[in-house]
Amino acid sequence: MEIIANNPQDVAVNNNILFTDTVVKGNKWISHRNGSGLITLKGLRSCGCECQKARYLVTFSGNITAPAITGTTEEISVAISIDGEPGQATRMRVTIGNPGNYYNVSASTYIEAPNNCCVKVSVANTSARLINVQNANLTAVRVA
Repeated sequence: MEIIANNPQDVAVNNNILFTDTVVKGNKWISHRNGSGLITLKGLRSCGCECQKARYLVTFSGNITAPAITGTTEEISVAISIDGEPGQATRMRVTIGNPGNYYNVSASTYIEAPNNCCVKVSVANTSARLINVQNANLTAVRVA
């Protein structure tokens, strides 16, 4: 699945980037509703063995900026979140020197969805301030 949000959007602290368009549809294991910041990754049906977990590769890329800064520089960040918890290994940070200048960020992570269950994935603003995001792109591919 590939989902995007090309238009600039403000994202409040701890909120998710909203994805407005589906470029490549998911299947019965990967789902998203346009305008939502969440995708759902499903595990396989249970047969009593651990082999039914599903593994996904999730990748995010996009451009981020701060609409205005209070000092000479300021750090902003986003992270791929699993069930509402930002993954620190996927935290994408930039230091803004001029408000309105966009900086490209990207990260990837593997996510396992357990048997008969699902995982909610998003990309959250982990900054201490409002940020602006443009050309956001999220892909999720089942790899095992």
